[in-house]
Amino acid sequence: MEGDGINVHCDGICVRVQPTNFFAGATLGASDLVVPVSGIASIRLKNAGLVMRGRLEIWTRGGQRYQLHFTREQQPGFEALHAELQANISHESLRPHNVGMVEGPVTPGTGQGSRSHAHPMPQGPLVLRGSGSAYFPQEVVGESFYGAHLSRVAGREGEGEREVFAELRREPSNRHDSNAVQVLIDEGVVGHLPREDAPLYQPELKAVESWGRPAMCRARLWWRRESRREVFASVSLDLARSGELLPIVSPDTSVPHVIVPVGRSYQVKIDHPEVLAGLLAKAYLPGKALAYASLHLVERAGPRSTTQIVVARIGDVEIGGLSKQTSAKFAALLAPLRDAQVTCYAEASLTGNAIAAEVRVHLTMPENLPPEFVRHVQVITSQA
Repeated sequence: MEGDGINVHCDGICVRVQPTNFFAGATLGASDLVVPVSGIASIRLKNAGLVMRGRLEIWTRGGQRYQLHFTREQQPGFEALHAELQANISHESLRPHNVGMVEGPVTPGTGQGSRSHAHPMPQGPLVLRGSGSAYFPQEVVGESFYGAHLSRVAGREGEGEREVFAELRREPSNRHDSNAVQVLIDEGVVGHLPREDAPLYQPELKAVESWGRPAMCRARLWWRRESRREVFASVSLDLARSGELLPIVSPDTSVPHVIVPVGRSYQVKIDHPEVLAGLLAKAYLPGKALAYASLHLVERAGPRSTTQIVVARIGDVEIGGLSKQTSAKFAALLAPLRDAQVTCYAEASLTGNAIAAEVRVHLTMPENLPPEFVRHVQVITSQA
C-alpha cells in the first residue's frame, strides 16, 4: 500500500518499507527498510488531519524507532496495518525480539533450564536474535564469488543499499571447511561467515536445523554496479554474539506474562552460584549464555526497616537480586504486575564457569518504556 513517500508491505513475517522519494529515504536511513514482525515491541497510530500527516510509529525490541507517514486518504490502509501488528503483539504477549521461537520452554516446577529437543512450534522461519543496535556487526566474506546472484538481488540501480532477510545455512560437506556457514538471500548464496566465526555459531545453527526450520536474520546489502554485468557488493548481518542467539531458558508461556524491552545492563548480586554453574553447563558455548529471568518484587527485612528488592529467578530458582537503588526504580512497574499475577521477564546474560559467574539483566528504564508497552501493562493489570 502507499503512504506519504513510501510503499509499505506486510506479509506476516516482516514489514517492508520502500521509500519513493529522497526525503523518505533520508528519514528511514536506508533504501529499503525491513522490520521483522516478531521484533516489534510496540506501535502507535496518530491520525491524519486536514493539513497534518498521520504516522504509524514502530518501536523494535532492539530500541529502534521508525515513523511511517500517511495522508488522510491513505489512513484506512495504515489503520488495518496497525490492527494487524497490534494483534500480533497481543498474541505474542510481547515476546522477545529477533527470535522467531525460543528453544526449550521453562518447565514449571523443575527449577531447571533444560533445553528441549522437541520441535518448537510454530513451524516456519526462525528469526535469530540480533545485536540490539542499529548496526549490522557481523561481516560476510566471499561476496565477489557470487556476483551474478547479487546483481539480480540488487536490481537495475547503479548503486544502493537496502535491508533484507538472509538465511544462515550450515555446509558440513564443504571440502575446504566443514564448519562453513553459507549466507543466502532470495534462495541464492551471496557469501559465507568468516572462517574464524563460523565454528562459534555451529551449536545454535545445529539446534535450529534439528527443528527443521530455516535460520534467518536481518542483513544489509550495499552495492555499486561497475558495468552492466559486473557489480561490487558487500553484505553484513545483524546477529547477536555467538552463544546468545538462542536462550537456554525461555519464558513460561503458559502463564500471563510480559517481557521488558531490552535496555541498560544491570548486574544481579548472586546468591546461588551453584545454580548458575548448572545453567552454564547447558550453554551452547562454554562460559556464556542467554536466558530469560523472571523479576519479582519482594520485601527483605533489614536491621532497622524492610526494603523492597527486585529478585531474579531463572526457571523456578532464585539467582539473586538487584541493588536497592535499581529495585526502587522498577518497583512501580513490578508492583501492579505482581498484584495482577502477571510474570515479568527480562533478557539475562550469563557469563563465567563453575568457580565464578555473573548475571546481567537488560532492562529499559520505566520512564523510557514505549507507550504501547505501558498501555499493555495498564490493560492487563486493570483486568485482574
